[in-house]
Amino acid sequence: MKNNVLKILLLIAGLTTACTKFDHTNPFDANCDIDWTPKNLQVEVINNSNIKLTWEQHIEQISGFRISRKTNNNEFTQIAEVKLKNIGNIKLNETEFIDTNLIVGNFYIYQIKAWADQFETDNLSSIEIHFDFDCNGIYQGDATVDECGVCIGGNSDQDCAGVCFGDSALDDCGVCDGGNADQDCAGVCFGDSSLDDCGVCDGGNADQDCA
Repeated sequence: MKNNVLKILLLIAGLTTACTKFDHTNPFDANCDIDWTPKNLQVEVINNSNIKLTWEQHIEQISGFRISRKTNNNEFTQIAEVKLKNIGNIKLNETEFIDTNLIVGNFYIYQIKAWADQFETDNLSSIEIHFDFDCNGIYQGDATVDECGVCIGGNSDQDCAGVCFGDSALDDCGVCDGGNADQDCAGVCFGDSSLDDCGVCDGGNADQDCA
């Protein structure tokens, strides 16, 4: 009787174990069924040659991160592997990476994966940037160089003849290099006053005698 009861209990225990679904939450487990992909990948531009990548990692039981970069239309290549010093305890500086010697004008795409032993995340985080600066050195600014080579100059260094840094100037009548030749004798631009034979403006020769 006791043996039969024991057999029944063992059978129940075996059935219970067989029907129980265990969670696989450890990335070191080949059957891990949770998403342990790095999240919220961000780029901070440091200067015209360096950027800083930052991201978040909520599952800390990993070995580290692998970062790949694509430049313009080239293929992705791995540029860094960040290895955790203490598995399960990710420090702030272990979720950031500084990429150096970038070239202004290039397009860059960054991808990051987490890894644990021989396993990698199936998914990845990515971000794309156009590493472009305006003439004032502002990242993705809108300042431009004018025709005289001056940043945000608005061609203000052109003289009235359109010559950069030239010395032509508008006269009082708004004529470039006109020398006020369009003023009449009364000083009126494009006026019709004139000197008479006696040199009097609008004198009508009234200063001439009868001889």
